[in-house]
Amino acid sequence: MKKNHQINGNGHNKESFAKVQKEEQIKFPVSYHLKAIFLLPEKKEFYLDEMNKLFVSLEIEHKLMDEKLSAKANYISFTFLVHLDNKDRMDKMYAMMNEIEGLKFAL
Repeated sequence: MKKNHQINGNGHNKESFAKVQKEEQIKFPVSYHLKAIFLLPEKKEFYLDEMNKLFVSLEIEHKLMDEKLSAKANYISFTFLVHLDNKDRMDKMYAMMNEIEGLKFAL
C-alpha cells in the first residue's frame, strides 16, 4: 500500500522539502533580492526611508531594484538587492525590519 504524502503548494513532498531546508545552509557572503511588503501605500516615502536607515545602520550594501503597488492598491512592495557578509547581520536585518511600522511580510 502506498504511503499518502502531502504536497505543499509548489508540488514538493513536504517531508522532502523540510529535509532539504534543514540541510541547506546559506553561504556567506551572499547577494540576493529582498522583497518587503508594506501596508498603506501612501506611506511609501516613510517605508523607503526606514529601510534605507536600516541598511545604513547595519552597513549593508543595497540597491532598490523595483517597487510595485498591489492590484487593489492595498499594499506596496519593494525589492532590494542586498549584500550580506554574515548570518548575524542577516538576523539583525530581519529583526530590525520587524520593528518597522506597516511591514506585512519580508522574504
